[in-house]
Amino acid sequence: MGGGGYSYRGVLPNLMSRLEELGLPFVVFGNCVFDSERSRGFDQVRYDDFRSEFEAAEYLIKRGHRSIVFVGDTTHPWFREQYRGYLKAMRAHKLNPLSFARKGPGSFVEYGSWAAERLINRKHVPTSVLAGDDEIAFGLCRSFLRLNIRVPDDVSVIGFDDREIAALMGPPLTTVRIFTQEIGSSCMKLLVEKLHNGSQGVTTRWVETELVERESVKRQVTLQMKSRTSKPFNTSTADDQRRA
Repeated sequence: MGGGGYSYRGVLPNLMSRLEELGLPFVVFGNCVFDSERSRGFDQVRYDDFRSEFEAAEYLIKRGHRSIVFVGDTTHPWFREQYRGYLKAMRAHKLNPLSFARKGPGSFVEYGSWAAERLINRKHVPTSVLAGDDEIAFGLCRSFLRLNIRVPDDVSVIGFDDREIAALMGPPLTTVRIFTQEIGSSCMKLLVEKLHNGSQGVTTRWVETELVERESVKRQVTLQMKSRTSKPFNTSTADDQRRA
């Protein structure tokens, strides 16, 4: 941005530190900083990815799902925070957390396809999947269709972001909506405030999310209580388990 200020999304902390050393005002989209702890020291706009995924998991649990798997590469900090929210919901209901959180190949769509093929080859196939974003959800659903796994009749799927593709999928995807225009507007407003008023401490602005209900989740009529004691279906690495 011209006029002495910058707004960034998807940056490394060393870049922010350098901008601070130069005395340049800047605002970051906090959810996309690769070191979430260091980002706390900078002006930012963010949404609560932890709470958003917690509420998405609760949504599935209230609809009778007990075997819920999280799919997302937790080397990315935004997926890691969502994974923590998912874990909290599962543990609150004394359910086995099931995760496919390892690093995978290619794009997020390819990651979803890659995960789907491995999920269905396990002994305990989940009744529902929380995908880290809509692209992962698209990859999952595309592979499920190819493998004759019906969404939502066989497996329910929830995405995250509410990108345009979510409403166009078959079936349309239930997902967590991020208000991207509000995030961008809030970043610019905060930056202008900093330019006009100077430094007044670190500011964090929060933007709400909402769960958009479409057609990719089916209510489970019979609660699968055995899933609490059955052998966990888990494709996480040892490092994933330590993070949990």
